[in-house]
Amino acid sequence: SELAEILEASVDEVRSSFVRLIQSRVRLPQAYVTVVGETSSGKSSIINALLTEELLPVSGKPTTGIVTHVACGLEREPQFFAIYHDATQAAIERAQFCRLSVEPDDEILRLQLRAMPKTRAHIGLHVFDTPGSNAVLHKHEELLMSFLPQSDVIVFVVGYRTGFGQADQDLFESISDATAHRPEQHTA
Repeated sequence: SELAEILEASVDEVRSSFVRLIQSRVRLPQAYVTVVGETSSGKSSIINALLTEELLPVSGKPTTGIVTHVACGLEREPQFFAIYHDATQAAIERAQFCRLSVEPDDEILRLQLRAMPKTRAHIGLHVFDTPGSNAVLHKHEELLMSFLPQSDVIVFVVGYRTGFGQADQDLFESISDATAHRPEQHTA
């Protein structure tokens, strides 16, 4: 707080806004986790384990055809949303959410689920379930690679039956490229 006051007085807007961001993150801690891996490697199952009930569809066949944002909060009942490319959102029923998860409409940017986690310590956690790397359409891959650098943690899931294969290696290298810290991106 004292640092924020000093920076506000010095009219250093860049550093002042950075300190305000840190203050808000301390008051309301949030973490952003992106879960990636091949189709049917267990990404949605891992995320369901965080929640009080199985809310994301899971199956031996691909069930995540679009990026799905799981926001862990204090909701008494799970809430389901479609987020559109124009940044608008619409509440949807669970059945529609499950259908869109498997077969997304072109107008939808991503799905969102707001639900209470099993553990209160996970409130403020934002988890992004992603389509399998071997099923990612070009438009989804672009979106995925654009927000990976914003993630605090990336969970890389490998199928227990198949182990770490060439497709995993390719995805790992793409993630590494997308999240590499390049000096030209940072300003003092």
